[in-house]
Amino acid sequence: MEVFFGGQIRQELRGELSVVIAKSDSHSKDKYATFMYPVFSEEFVLLTGFRTVIYPLERVYIGVSHEAGEGIIKRVNMDEEYGVINILENIDRRIVCPTFWNKSPTLLERAMG
Repeated sequence: MEVFFGGQIRQELRGELSVVIAKSDSHSKDKYATFMYPVFSEEFVLLTGFRTVIYPLERVYIGVSHEAGEGIIKRVNMDEEYGVINILENIDRRIVCPTFWNKSPTLLERAMG
């Protein structure tokens, strides 16, 4: 599971919502369910609680705009339909600042330095 939030989200895509991508079938490698809720909603809390025992979370994006959230959901559905490999990594590249999805030590040193 990867969690990206706040300043890790690209500035132009930031907002007040959270998007959760979870395994929709524990027997399938690349079948996902997507959810979009306000960050402090009861639905978000329940979704990231006991439900994760049955349907493990793959990605959580906290603090995205409505448009970015809809884009994530559409992308997951479209990529599954067409059998795209690396669905989650492709979404990370669109939503998250490069410093955080490309865990290159050089990039991190430059960002901190």
